[in-house]
Amino acid sequence: MDSLPVITIAVPVFNRRYCIESVLTSILSQAYPRKRTKIVFVDNYSTDGTFEVLQSFSEKERDAYLEISLLREKSNIPQARNICLRNMVGDFILFWDSDVLAPDSESVKRLVEYLLNEKDVVAIGYPYYLEGEQKLDEKIYMMRLNDGFTNVSGLGLGFTMIKKETFDKIGGFDEKMDYSEDTEFFLRVKGAKLKTVADSRTHCIHLKPEVFKHSRGYVATTKRLNYLKYVKYCFRQMPRIYDGFLGTRSRTHYFRLIIYFFLPFVLIVSFFYWPIALLYFIPLLVYHIFKAKRNRLYGFVSFIYYLLPGVAISYGYILYKISGKESRPQSFKS
Repeated sequence: MDSLPVITIAVPVFNRRYCIESVLTSILSQAYPRKRTKIVFVDNYSTDGTFEVLQSFSEKERDAYLEISLLREKSNIPQARNICLRNMVGDFILFWDSDVLAPDSESVKRLVEYLLNEKDVVAIGYPYYLEGEQKLDEKIYMMRLNDGFTNVSGLGLGFTMIKKETFDKIGGFDEKMDYSEDTEFFLRVKGAKLKTVADSRTHCIHLKPEVFKHSRGYVATTKRLNYLKYVKYCFRQMPRIYDGFLGTRSRTHYFRLIIYFFLPFVLIVSFFYWPIALLYFIPLLVYHIFKAKRNRLYGFVSFIYYLLPGVAISYGYILYKISGKESRPQSFKS
């Protein structure tokens, strides 16, 4: 056990009283040696008793772990992650969201061992899905993963381990990102030609809060109203986030904006010259089918599913740039 490296578990927190005890139990269940583990909690001045639970946990378990740091800082999510980075020890940091449960007691150990064996991989994580029946957007994502260890262009940070050298090369998290700081970060990882992997053999449980305020909450059920709210979110909120993505010079996101910008014009022109629709839609459909590795049917589903959100982001982004509004960091809220 002493041969295993020292790691840091990083947990940004805000108002998780409804689930924090379950998450702490999941942390305690890990078989990875506690004396080789530092835990960093960064609490954004929770008002529901979360901080007091963390205080009790820290006092009770402090001697069992290498170190437990409980910090109270006014922060949004990327700011909290950067604070975790500044307080980490060792060469591996596991970002563990405060509403996510590990798949099993060996979860942390498996990630460490994989990174030790695969020298060219800088990050690995598990998928994580909302508790209960899997939702459509989750199924679409799952179908894009190969079975087992699969190379991916990016990872969520619900349960993801990253080598410290990665931050030395590309820096920390963009503190102007209200949400999707993980996507922006991994776009820079991809731009630096660094390798990331997802272990799709299992998944974490993302505990569903009473109120889910960002985009996933709008697609958490199959009700049509929620999908329309998601489209509205893409029009009003995603353009600011996309601005961060484009700051990484992501060709994929430039391509998406251009493709969906022309969709209304293609529909209009196709009334007069129908082959235009084929030239537009067939390559887009083929792309989605190609991405759905496990079940090609979901490629067709995702093709339909992302049409309206894609148009909403494209035109919302144009209006966002015309308005000249700057993206400002907001507090971390559930």
